Amino acid sequence: MIEQHKRCPFCKSRNIIFYVDALHSGTKGKCENCGATSGCIDNVWNWNSRPIEDALRAENDRLKIENEVLEYKYAEITCSMQFGSEHD
Repeated sequence: MIEQHKRCPFCKSRNIIFYVDALHSGTKGKCENCGATSGCIDNVWNWNSRPIEDALRAENDRLKIENEVLEYKYAEITCSMQFGSEHD
């Protein structure tokens, strides 16, 4: 099975070419749309490896869940305050 490469991190294009850079003795990826290039990589997995981007996505997902919990707790408090003031 051929592994599909990720889109360009800058312009989101899938038009990526991989070529051998004889001067630096390695393979590089280049976006044909915006011209962004990678450093030397071994394979598509290295092109797809974006640890900072992956960490930020995970943190964003965690914060979304935390925000939902806080919104629920806020709604509970607001409702209990309204209910308590109506029966005084």
